[in-house]
Amino acid sequence: MEENRTKKYLLYAIGEIILVVIGILIALQINNWNENRKINLEEDKILLNLTTDLKQALQESKSQIIREQTISKSLQIILTDSPERERYFDHSKADSLFYESFLSLQTTSPIIQTYSDIKSSGKVSLITNQQIKDRLTKLENSMTDLRFQVDDNMTVQQLNVDKVTIKYLDIVKMLNERNPKFKLTEIGQNDYRTLLQNKEITSTLALKLLVVDNLIGERIVLHNDIKSLISLIENEL
Repeated sequence: MEENRTKKYLLYAIGEIILVVIGILIALQINNWNENRKINLEEDKILLNLTTDLKQALQESKSQIIREQTISKSLQIILTDSPERERYFDHSKADSLFYESFLSLQTTSPIIQTYSDIKSSGKVSLITNQQIKDRLTKLENSMTDLRFQVDDNMTVQQLNVDKVTIKYLDIVKMLNERNPKFKLTEIGQNDYRTLLQNKEITSTLALKLLVVDNLIGERIVLHNDIKSLISLIENEL
C-alpha cells in the first residue's frame, strides 16, 4: 500500500516536472519565434528603406550620366574639325559651347544613406540574403571607384583647365552668353578658331575629355550595380 502510494507520488512528481519542462520549452520557442519575427521585420524595414534610397540614387545617377555626356559631347565637337564645329563658330552659341567645355564640372555622386546607416550601426548582419550582401559590397566598391574618378576630374579641372581658361579666354563674355541675367562689361571677343590652333588649349581639353569619359564609365558601372541591387531586393521582398 505504502509502496503504491510512493509510486503514485513519484509519477505525479515526474509528470509535474515534465509539464514544467514542456512549458519552459514552449515559452522558449515562443520567445525565439517573437525574436525571429522582430528580426525579420527589422530586415524588411531595412530592405524597404534601402530600396527607396537606391531608386532615388538611380535617378540621381541617370541625371549625372546625362550631364557628363553633355560635357563630353561639347568637348568632342570642339576638338573635331567638322561642319558641326564650324556652325558653332558662326553662331552666338559658341560662347555657350566653350563655357560647357571649359567650365562645366560635376563633383556629385549618388548618396545611399540607408546603407551608410546600417553599416555604421552593424545592422548589415540582419540581411540574411548573401547575394544582397555581396551586391552591397560591390556597390560600395563602385562608389569608391567613382569618388576617386570624381577627384581626378576635379584635379584636372583645377590644375589644368582653369589655368588655360583664365590665361586665354574672356570668361566674362562666356558668362553673359550662358546667363542672360548677367550684363557684365566685356573686354573683347573670344576668337575660338585661333584659340584652337593653340596646342596647350587643345591638349588640355583632350585631357579633360579623357577624364570625363573615364568618369562616365565609372558612373555607368555604378548605375548598373544600383539597378541590379534594386531588382534583387524586390525579389527578396
